[in-house]
Amino acid sequence: MKLKENLRICQIGNQYIVVADRENVDMTRVISLNETAAYLWKHADGKDFTAQQLADALCDEYDVSQEKALADVEKTLLVWKANGLVEIDQENL
Repeated sequence: MKLKENLRICQIGNQYIVVADRENVDMTRVISLNETAAYLWKHADGKDFTAQQLADALCDEYDVSQEKALADVEKTLLVWKANGLVEIDQENL
């Protein structure tokens, strides 16, 4: 899967939000990310990724077990999918 190309993350103070980089976008919905989700976003931006790859990145950055990291990544990806932030490669389902 990969992040949709027209989205980017912005930091405003200590808050992270996902915004579209095109004109005429409906900004009535704002997606905010916590620090960990923002780290995952930055790690995934611009490339294909799997939940396992993101979990590995969390383990490299934070003192967390592989199981906990993968569970956290899967929860984050559910939110991203529900909000239309990712594109899923249908061939690899």
